[in-house]
Amino acid sequence: MFQIIKNSKKKDLHPLVWFFLPIFILLIFLFVKQINNSFFVNFFQGESGIIENGTFIILLFAIITSISLIKKIRKKFKKKNLLLFIIFITLGLIYFAGEEINWGQHWFYWEANKFFETYNDQYIRNTSETNFHNISSWFDQKPKILLTIFILFGGIFCPFYFSVNKNIYSFKCLIIPNIYCFPTAFIFLFFYLLDNSYKFLCYGNPGIDISCKYIPLLLYFRTSEIIELYIAIFFLIYILSIKSRLKKI
Repeated sequence: MFQIIKNSKKKDLHPLVWFFLPIFILLIFLFVKQINNSFFVNFFQGESGIIENGTFIILLFAIITSISLIKKIRKKFKKKNLLLFIIFITLGLIYFAGEEINWGQHWFYWEANKFFETYNDQYIRNTSETNFHNISSWFDQKPKILLTIFILFGGIFCPFYFSVNKNIYSFKCLIIPNIYCFPTAFIFLFFYLLDNSYKFLCYGNPGIDISCKYIPLLLYFRTSEIIELYIAIFFLIYILSIKSRLKKI
């Protein structure tokens, strides 16, 4: 890993983005939580917290990057399948970003219209929200399962396949996550395992009133928020990695 960082070329993605950024964010969470847990709970967690808003900001950067990549592919490269793939990813990122802030409701505090009052299951709990992911599992849990598989398999196993594959500029290898995605995918795996550990080893709600017998207090998080954050970081780095590969063609 460190040899890869050392051998990075000018056209490669900078290690500050793909290696140090995801690790630095994790260290910040652990440091702040250790110093002042109440501060972390009040300012980092929740719908108006740093984590959720940070997720949106990272997604916004990912969307802007993917749109610029679409323009570049259309103008310079004759790769229709890659173009369609990036368009699909971009639409997914826009949906993810919009849902993350309830399409602006987190910031402007409007009342959800009758459609969401009728079909959004959050309304039953007197928290009417302008989003689709609470309407059906097809808009929430099922896409998350696919994203989890993609990040864990693509981000942890595929980089090593990519490193030994010869035809690195084929469509197949252009869309395979490379080593740049590995650190983020590994941290994502850590929080994914931690989230599932809560279900067997803990009582209460993660990050709120959770109590665990075998997990230290430092690792009491609202893991769902952090998992979404690292999904956003993964896709930002993933899009940037495709862009860096195209620069070499």
